[in-house]
Amino acid sequence: MMRSYIHGLILLALYSVPFTLSSQLQSPDEFLGFEKGEKFIFHHDIVRYFEHCAANSDRMILQEYGKTYQGRPLLHATIGQANDITNIDEIRAKHLESMEGGSSTQHAVVWLSYGVHGNEAGATNSSPHVLYQLLSGPESDLEDIIVLIDPSLNPDGYSRYTNWYNDNGNNLPNHSHEALEHNEPSPSGRVNHYRHDLNRDWAWLTQVESQQRLRIYHSWMPHVHVDVHEQGHNSPYYFAPAAIPYHEYITDFQKDFQTTIGKKNAAAFDANGWLYFTKEVFDLLYPSYGDTYPTFNGSIGMTYEQAGHGQAGLAIQMENGHDLTLHDRIVHHWTTTLETVKTARTNKDLLIDAFRQFYNSPAPGQYKSYVIADDGSERLKHLCGLLENHGIEYGYAGGAKPISGFSYRSGKQERYTTTSSDIIISTDQSKRVLAQVLLDPQVKLQDSLTYDITAWSLPKAYGLDAYAVTSIISADGSAPSDSRMARTPSGQYAYFLRWNSLQDAAFVARLQDDDFKLRVSNSAFSTDHGSFPAGTVIILKGENFHKEDFFQELIDLADEHDVDLEYTESGFSQSGPDLGSSQMSFMTRPKVMILNGDDVYAYSFGEVWHFFEQTLQYPVTVTRTDQLQTHLLEDYTTIVMPEGRYGDISTDQWDQISAWVRRGGKIISLGNSHYALRSVSGLGLSTDSAEGDDAPDGDKLPPKYGNQERDYLPYAIPGAIFHLTLDETHPLTYGIGSQYYALVTGTTGYPLQDNAWNVSRWTEDQPVYGYAGKEAVAQMKNTSIHISNNYGRGQVIYLTENPLFRSFWYNGKLLVANALFF
Repeated sequence: MMRSYIHGLILLALYSVPFTLSSQLQSPDEFLGFEKGEKFIFHHDIVRYFEHCAANSDRMILQEYGKTYQGRPLLHATIGQANDITNIDEIRAKHLESMEGGSSTQHAVVWLSYGVHGNEAGATNSSPHVLYQLLSGPESDLEDIIVLIDPSLNPDGYSRYTNWYNDNGNNLPNHSHEALEHNEPSPSGRVNHYRHDLNRDWAWLTQVESQQRLRIYHSWMPHVHVDVHEQGHNSPYYFAPAAIPYHEYITDFQKDFQTTIGKKNAAAFDANGWLYFTKEVFDLLYPSYGDTYPTFNGSIGMTYEQAGHGQAGLAIQMENGHDLTLHDRIVHHWTTTLETVKTARTNKDLLIDAFRQFYNSPAPGQYKSYVIADDGSERLKHLCGLLENHGIEYGYAGGAKPISGFSYRSGKQERYTTTSSDIIISTDQSKRVLAQVLLDPQVKLQDSLTYDITAWSLPKAYGLDAYAVTSIISADGSAPSDSRMARTPSGQYAYFLRWNSLQDAAFVARLQDDDFKLRVSNSAFSTDHGSFPAGTVIILKGENFHKEDFFQELIDLADEHDVDLEYTESGFSQSGPDLGSSQMSFMTRPKVMILNGDDVYAYSFGEVWHFFEQTLQYPVTVTRTDQLQTHLLEDYTTIVMPEGRYGDISTDQWDQISAWVRRGGKIISLGNSHYALRSVSGLGLSTDSAEGDDAPDGDKLPPKYGNQERDYLPYAIPGAIFHLTLDETHPLTYGIGSQYYALVTGTTGYPLQDNAWNVSRWTEDQPVYGYAGKEAVAQMKNTSIHISNNYGRGQVIYLTENPLFRSFWYNGKLLVANALFF
C-alpha cells in the first residue's frame, strides 16, 4: 500500500493544479466498482466507461470508427479543452492544412494507441485511467493540444485473453510461473480473429481493423503517435529513442525529438526508481509498425513496452524476487503516456513547424518517380487501391514517354517507353516519403541486425514490372476508360476467363461453389476471337446443361466479380489444342481441409483461413490435428498444411494420409510444414545437394559470447526478396509467368529434385533485395522453393517460403490459388 501511495504522489505532480470534476464524471474505479489492477476490465466495460465519459464531459467526443471481424466496436476518443471540442472540425482542418504549407494551426496533436496485441492487457487496461486524468485535469492542462485515444486496437484478441484469464485464474492471483493462469494457450490474445498481428499490418491493410483505423488516422495525422505495448515480464520498461537501424528517410528532428521525450520519461522513472532501457531491440525500419508507419507520415512515432504480456496475469514473480502486478503496469503506462502529452504540449511550436517542414520539403530519396507498367491484369488495379488507401497520389502516363530508370525486373538501369495506361507515382506530392518507403526497389540498411523483414517493395509484391527514375515525370494522361468488354453474347459454344488475378480466383471459387463445370487449358490456343495462354479457364455450354439459366447466371457472377469473359462459337481452335482436347483438363471442385492445432503456428493458420474466407470466400473445413480422423479423408480432395511442427500426428495417421495421396489426394504444404513430411514415406523431399557442402574453414576464429547475435547473421535471412525463375509451363505459374519475387524468411530452398517438378529456381546471378547472410545465400544457390511432387495419383505441393506470409504478398496468394485449383 505504501508503494501505491508514493506512485500516486509522484504521478499527481504531472497535473498538480487544483481542479474541479463534473459531479457526474466518475473515475474508472468508481464506475467499475474495483480498484485499478484488481481485475482485468472486460472490453464491453471499457466501451461503457468511454461512453460514460463522453456523456458526462464537454471535453471529449467519442466515435465508433468500425467493428472487428467478431463485431466488437472500435473506438476513438478526442480530448481537449471544452472550447476546442466545440470547434474541433475547424482545428482539425487547420492542422491538415499544414501538410500543404498552411501556418495557422496552433494545436499539437497526440495520438495514444493501446493494446494492438490483445494479450498485452496492461496497455488496454491503462486507457480508461489515462482518459480520466485527461478529462479531470484543469482546462489549462490541455491548452493548445488535442489528445486522441484508441483504447483497444484489437478487441477480439483482448477479449480472447481476458476471457481465458478470468476463466482460468485463481481467485487470489498465483504468482508462480507454473500456474495455469500464466500459461496462455494458442491462439493467444496477441492476434486478431484471423490470427494476424495487427502491429505488422499498418502498411498492408489486410485486416478489417487496420483498414478502418487508417481512415480515421488519416483524418487527423498526429504530430506524435505512441503505440503502447507489453513485453516479457522480467523486462524493464522500454521507451524511445529507438534502436538502430533507422530508415534513412527518418528526419533528424524525428530522431532528436524521440530523445527529448525519452529524457522526460526517464526523469519520471528516475524519480520513482523504476528500471527502463532505450536504444535497444525496437528499431525503425520495417514500415508497417505502429511506430514506423506514423513516422513515415510525419509523426514522432514511438513504441512503449512495459513488462507484462500474456504470461503476467494479475501478478507474477519476477527474477529479482519482486512481484509484478497489473497495478504496476497500469501506473507505468499512465506515467509515460501522460508525460508524453505534457512534453508535446511544451514543445508544440517545434512539433508544428517540423510537421509542416516534413510535408513541404523535397523528397529525401534517390528516386523521384516510379513507373509501373500495366500488364493487362487486375494486379495494377489492386495496387492502385492500396495506394489510394494510403493517400498516395498517382496518375497515368497517357501515351508513349521514353524514360530511363532502374528496372525492378532486371536490377539494372534500362530504357523503357510507357504506354497510356501505365501509372506514374511522383514524389511531387505530400505523401512523398511514404511513397518512397513503400516503392523503392531496395532498402538501405544502416545495420543488418534488425527486428523484422528488410524488403517489401510493392511492385515486387504484386509481380509488376516497374522502373524507378531519378527525375520527376509528369502523369498527364487521363484514366483509361473502363476496360470491361462489350456485353458477352449468349448462346456461345464456350466462354473464356484469362486467369491472372485474385479476382479471377474468387470468381472461379464462386462458379465451382455454384456447381459450374470448368476446364483449364494446359497449352496456349487461339480461336477466331483471339489467342489465349495456358491457364485460361473454360466454361463450356455443353458441360453445363444442368444450369437452366446458364448464361444469365454466368454473366451475373462475372459482373459481381468485375471480370471479363471472352467467347467462341466453335470448339475448333485455329491453333493449339481444340476445346475437347485432353489438354483442356477438367477442374475438380476442391474440397478443402485446413489443419490446425497446438502444433500448428497460429499466424500461419490465420493466413490460410483468411485467404480462403476473405480472399476467395471459399468454404473449408478446419480440423484439429489431434482429432484428425483419417477414415474421413475420402470426403476431401485437398489438405492444406499451414506452418507448424505436427508432432501430434501419429505414424499410423501419416501412413493413412500417404495412402490417401496415392489414391489422388493433394497436400499443399506451406512454409516449414515440409519438415513434418520428410519422414513420411513417399511424401518427403531429398535434401541431398549435387554440389556438396563447403569444407569447414580451419582458420575461423572461435565465436565470442558477446557477438552471438551478430555471429548468426551470416546464416540468417530475416526477410529478403529473391528473384526466381519459374517453369512457366507448370500450372503453378499460370497467370504469373516466368519470373517471381519471393519474400524469403529463412533458408527455405531444397536442392533440385530428380523425381519432382522444380517449379522455381534461384541461382547466384539473380538479384536479392534486402539483407540475406552470406552463408544463407550460399545455401539457397541452385535451389527450388516451389516443388510439385507426384505420388501415385496424387501430389504434394511444397511452397516452402510461405507465400501467404502476413497476407500481403499479392502474387504469393495467386500462387496458392494455382496450387488449389490447378
